[in-house]
Amino acid sequence: MSTTHSLVVKAYRPWRYRITILILLALAIAAVTYAYHRGLADGGYFRGEARVERERMESDLAEAARTEQRLREQVAVLERAQEVSQAARENLRRDVVGLQDDIQQLREELAFYRGIVSPEDGQRGLQVQEFSITPTGDPGHYQYSLMLIQALTHDRRVDGQARITVQGRLDGEPHSLDLATLSDRDALHFSFRYFQGFDGEIQLPEGFEPQEVELSVQPSGRNRSAIEERREWPNGQ
Repeated sequence: MSTTHSLVVKAYRPWRYRITILILLALAIAAVTYAYHRGLADGGYFRGEARVERERMESDLAEAARTEQRLREQVAVLERAQEVSQAARENLRRDVVGLQDDIQQLREELAFYRGIVSPEDGQRGLQVQEFSITPTGDPGHYQYSLMLIQALTHDRRVDGQARITVQGRLDGEPHSLDLATLSDRDALHFSFRYFQGFDGEIQLPEGFEPQEVELSVQPSGRNRSAIEERREWPNGQ
């Protein structure tokens, strides 16, 4: 048995292969070039939008800054107005308080002079208008105040002396201290037609417990009645 082999003969054309390669390379270059230029175009577009957005944001920021400045100025004006208003209210409050103090002082003075000219009890002559003892803040130190008046009758002067004696207990035993012991004055000498006041300071010895104060006012001359008063020592003092 014989075997027959067929022989196929193909023409070899190397230039077609090269042309195909060149065409594919050209297409690839064209595609890359197109993509590059498209990217540049798109990039330019987005850069333009970014620039517009940035400019808009800068404009908004500038407007916000101007608004903030206006608000700051308004706040400053309102704060200043509030300060002026508070200062005005404070000045008014001080004026009212001062006026009230003046009115109270005038009332006290009026009552004082009324007591001289026409006392409520209708008594004439020498009287003790006021007497008080108040602590000074230093232990054992006190301030006394005495006001004498001559009520209704003012045709003659009244002369004399007043004495202050503090009664109490010293080391548990009854003890009395006169003004000469408590201060640098032995008596309060007076001479007036309408009124005369005395103010001074006394110092109690350590261990002395005051209980009451004796006040003696002795006018000179005939037909003059002395004044003797006993007053409790102020509580808590």
